[in-house]
Amino acid sequence: MFDDLKSDPGQFRIVSAESSPLTGNDINITSTTEQNYGTNLMYDVIPFEMLKTFETEEQLIVTVNGDPAACHNLTCGISYIAPVATVTAFTYDLSTKVLVITGTDLPTTVAEMQKVKFA
Repeated sequence: MFDDLKSDPGQFRIVSAESSPLTGNDINITSTTEQNYGTNLMYDVIPFEMLKTFETEEQLIVTVNGDPAACHNLTCGISYIAPVATVTAFTYDLSTKVLVITGTDLPTTVAEMQKVKFA
């Protein structure tokens, strides 16, 4: 009778109507609550994109096998470090296959170099 009602309907009474009165012998009306509902609430799933945090650094979107993943302790922040070196000129000797790069604030050791692409 109360399909999809998510609470106890409370007390009510059945009133005999003139058009269709209650009839029978020894009519006994009782009421029961078939399912009690507590104070817990059920919400639909919140999409991962709608979760927000108070971060001061840019965050990475992390996926594992195509599924979104949360970073451990929300430590997915990245820091962008602007490059300070500038290439002003380069020469390439085809016979020796040596590339010479000149510029300002270039790394002085191989360990400081990250990547050089030449095409």
